Amino acid sequence: MKNITTFSLLCIWFYLMTGCQDAAIEDRNYEYSKTLKFNVSFKNAEISRGTLINSASDQNFNSFGIFAYENSGEFDPDKIPSSFYKGDEFKNKILEKVEPDSWTLGGVYYWPQSNLSFFAYAPYIDNTEDSKYGMTLKYPENDVPVISYSMPLNVADQPDLMISVPRLNLNQEVADIQFSHALACIGFNVTGPHIKIDSLWITGISTEGEISLNYNGETMDWMNVSAPIDTTYCIGIGTDSIAVDTVKDIMSNNGYLMVIPQTVTDDAYVMISFNGLDTKKVSLKTETISEWKAGNKYMYTLSEGEYEFKVEADSTTCYFIGGSIGFTVNSIYKSVKDTTKNVGWTVTIKEPADTSWLLGYKNLGDTLGGKEIKKIVTIPISPYTVKDANSYDQELQNATPYLQDAPNDLSLYVDMCYSVNCYIVNNPGWHKFPAFVMGNGIEKASKDNVVINNENCFPKSAPYFVDYNGNDIMNVSDLEIPIDGGTVAEVLWMDAVGLITDISITDDKYILFNVPKTTIRQGNAVIGIKNREGIIMWSWHIWVSPWTLKFTNDPEDEYIFFLDINIGECFRSQYNYPERQTTLIFKQNESNKTQEIVLTQLESSSSIDYNCMYYQWGRKDPMISQAGEKMAPFCDGAAKFAVSSTSGGVSIAEAIKNPNIFYKSTGNWYTGNNDNLWKPDPDKNDKSLYDPSPIKYKVPLDTIMDKLSMGDDGGWKTAYDFGYYIFGYYNGKSTQKTDLILIASGYREGSTGDVLDNATGGSYWTSTVESSSTSSYSVVFRSASIENFIQKNVRSRGSAICPMQDSF
Repeated sequence: MKNITTFSLLCIWFYLMTGCQDAAIEDRNYEYSKTLKFNVSFKNAEISRGTLINSASDQNFNSFGIFAYENSGEFDPDKIPSSFYKGDEFKNKILEKVEPDSWTLGGVYYWPQSNLSFFAYAPYIDNTEDSKYGMTLKYPENDVPVISYSMPLNVADQPDLMISVPRLNLNQEVADIQFSHALACIGFNVTGPHIKIDSLWITGISTEGEISLNYNGETMDWMNVSAPIDTTYCIGIGTDSIAVDTVKDIMSNNGYLMVIPQTVTDDAYVMISFNGLDTKKVSLKTETISEWKAGNKYMYTLSEGEYEFKVEADSTTCYFIGGSIGFTVNSIYKSVKDTTKNVGWTVTIKEPADTSWLLGYKNLGDTLGGKEIKKIVTIPISPYTVKDANSYDQELQNATPYLQDAPNDLSLYVDMCYSVNCYIVNNPGWHKFPAFVMGNGIEKASKDNVVINNENCFPKSAPYFVDYNGNDIMNVSDLEIPIDGGTVAEVLWMDAVGLITDISITDDKYILFNVPKTTIRQGNAVIGIKNREGIIMWSWHIWVSPWTLKFTNDPEDEYIFFLDINIGECFRSQYNYPERQTTLIFKQNESNKTQEIVLTQLESSSSIDYNCMYYQWGRKDPMISQAGEKMAPFCDGAAKFAVSSTSGGVSIAEAIKNPNIFYKSTGNWYTGNNDNLWKPDPDKNDKSLYDPSPIKYKVPLDTIMDKLSMGDDGGWKTAYDFGYYIFGYYNGKSTQKTDLILIASGYREGSTGDVLDNATGGSYWTSTVESSSTSSYSVVFRSASIENFIQKNVRSRGSAICPMQDSF
């Protein structure tokens, strides 16, 4: 709200006294009769549409009208005489100024022997023409005349309407006419930081009414006053209307508003337009002004203080992986009284520009001005759409996307439901999987009746499997994940930028997410589900790959098929990203001050080596490999991959709650010596609750992996990918041979978390443990030596997994 000065009271009386030469007039030449005299003078008055009137000689005061009633006795307003002095000559007679201090009636008049009563007003109204002053005379029956007033739109035409106190029952004496203002005068002062005022408008006021000439000298009683209207009235301002440090009157000649006395409502406003600034709307109703009274002058002071607008960005550059850029916006107004308020602002883009990588910038503006003096906002930066994608990424991009209202159910295979710890995504668009069950708790359930049913995925005797709270799992009901209104799902990490978006939990307790077509590429991510305390209750590995599940359903082949790539495998890729820029224009609403900030997504390239996921033995949770580690600074998600700062085992429950942490140890990563984490029953080959493999695959036995070394032509190869190529290995039937490649993906050292032997060797887990030991069996090979194909290693080591097909 603008500062408004207290109005100054203007209650001004006019004494109109003039004299005329004595002369006889026709039909009124009485003996000893005196001439009718008027002596006119002004007493320092501000009148006539804002122009200062200090004397009777002022050129802006040119005429007034007067009525003379002839009455033999006392004047009775209820019995107005039918005759006027000399017929109609004094019915609305005009007095005209001929000299600075002399007014004429257009002739010489003598007093009659009877009394005269005078009613006067100004300025003069001629009902025979359209009155430019908006005034019309009405003659009620048996009453004195009434002036009807309609406020002209042209402020210069608005009169300073004045009415005299009636002079009743005069005879043979000087007629002193005393005027009072019938309207209120409205004017404006301004102050501010040397800025020009373009225009002033007023609206929301009453503009029509009537007033009788029978004025009692105390109150101006207006009748039939109209309701306020939304018509705008332009206020005249001077040519030098500039707001400066001191308060300054900017009213021009004929600039003041002359308004009907009225109550000032909440709808009454003045609108002021400073040069180059948005128009301001200021209420005319204030703590001190709630009514405009006749004869008073009200001066409002509109102050234009100092605007401050400063935008600071945390950074003006970002990488191809996107992220967000924060801005601190200081948008305030300081008035001349040193009060401060926040001012709204908006953000637009300087055209032409590519805005596809700026998310939500249109919603950043604070149009009303918030409570904070400094507002901190962020603009999300989308990752660069894949450029120069390899054939694998192009295959993913060209696949048919799934729609949000018909998402792909990743848990279905041949119309049966299988819940797993790793889901493979082959298409862009929307996907879902059950969120209400841990790991492999659903096995071949009907898609129309999905229930937790896999009692073979956990042991029936100690040591038991546990959930995130450390509670023993002894029944299928214990596999249920509690979901309520406080449960949320989110990406914990992903090694390909923008891979997964828009995660939610559906009403039927599925996790729904989107893999955008613009950013889909080979990559891995982990989605976690958290309770209302923010604790991770379970997590799932999402593997985006063009590779599709391949199965053999030959009942005679017990172990007939290995996954022909490792879990989480991504092939070598090269991505190039040219630089792109966009200019943001921040604009302060009231002052129109602007500040431009150029944001740049830097030119870069990304060369990704072959990589797959590492696993600590017995855990369901994937750990990024060396190639993924190079991307670690760019990884999205709430939980970055990390190596534990201390060495030693943790509980299985603790590991479930922290699927992003690689736990260092010289032996087991977990406390205790549970040998069944990937093989619940030593006498059976069931898929474990914690098994990290996709649908219908599982971690292989050591006896099966050992058969791989029996290939006809196995050995180290360097073609395309370094690794151990196995040709013609036996799959369970002596007549069935298959080729397989075990990539030289290296491993993570259990005691340090360091990646070793990348591209020079490989380490692959089996589900088999060494009895009464902290070790488990794995396949280990190096380019220098392929001896001891099956070895035992500490369970804290991070190794790859090439799973085998589970039985149907």
